Amino acid sequence: MTAIADPPPTVPQVKAGKVKALAVTGAGRSAELPDVPSMAEAGYPDVDVHLWSGVFTPMATPAAIVAKLEKALNESIRDLGVSAKLKNLGVDPGGGPAADFRQMIDADIVKYTDVVKTANLHFEE
Repeated sequence: MTAIADPPPTVPQVKAGKVKALAVTGAGRSAELPDVPSMAEAGYPDVDVHLWSGVFTPMATPAAIVAKLEKALNESIRDLGVSAKLKNLGVDPGGGPAADFRQMIDADIVKYTDVVKTANLHFEE
């Protein structure tokens, strides 16, 4: 069986020798799986897919509350214990300004809208 899977549940399985990783979906190799080629190295240079997670607030959330949450989350991500645990799962503990996260989401919307249109995919609501 072949599958594309998210890093957190998969990286520990690969490290334990329970599953074989054929490639990682990013443009480059994973620091947690340095012996596994990227999709570009495997012959698929246009594949650059990343898993991301984030924290969202309602649009009407006051800027001061958003700033407080952003600060607390970034401090947590920079904590060496938290960062090490995330990295061990194959997660790149990002963090940063909310505006940068918004730009990444907007870019993904454009990217995957093009993928859906090109592949002529249709979804039921």
